[in-house]
Amino acid sequence: MQYHYTGIQLMELLPESEQENFGSYVKILDDHLYMPLQRAYQAAGNHSSDSMALQSVRTLMPAMSRIAERVVDRVNQLYPRYRSHSGFLTDPTIRTSSIRDVEMFQVYMWVCLLEGNLHALETELFPLCVMIYPRLNVSWELVSQMTHLLRKEVATYLPPEQAKYCEPFYEILRRIFSTEVFPNA
Repeated sequence: MQYHYTGIQLMELLPESEQENFGSYVKILDDHLYMPLQRAYQAAGNHSSDSMALQSVRTLMPAMSRIAERVVDRVNQLYPRYRSHSGFLTDPTIRTSSIRDVEMFQVYMWVCLLEGNLHALETELFPLCVMIYPRLNVSWELVSQMTHLLRKEVATYLPPEQAKYCEPFYEILRRIFSTEVFPNA
């Protein structure tokens, strides 16, 4: 997390003409440090090319940022005055961090799909969120809404057969991050 915020702070010091290039560099390093992409690639190598899990992830990968942006924009519409520890959800820096978080959720879900289990979600992503989000004043209701919107958005990008295959994984994601887990958080 420290690298992510340091990169954002450094980018703000640069002239506008250089921010986009530097931002791409920061994103690549950020993804490498915080997302289980290598694990997803390794799990993908265990699948045949016609595997439903692999086909689903292949469909979703190029749309990852678009999906994340749409989810974050929708959350911002639903919670226009929400303020985390770092600022309002609509602040450019917070929006960028939120998009990164939704992308991270997607990569963890790809790992689950490719490994055929929920181990990464249950033992890595969920505990990380329980530890970090309360400290950042991110309510569990907001996280729950985000997972619900992610589930819906992902389904719009997948052909029906792939959506049906992925649905149980995304339903469990929704349940794990439901407000019933932490009703007052």
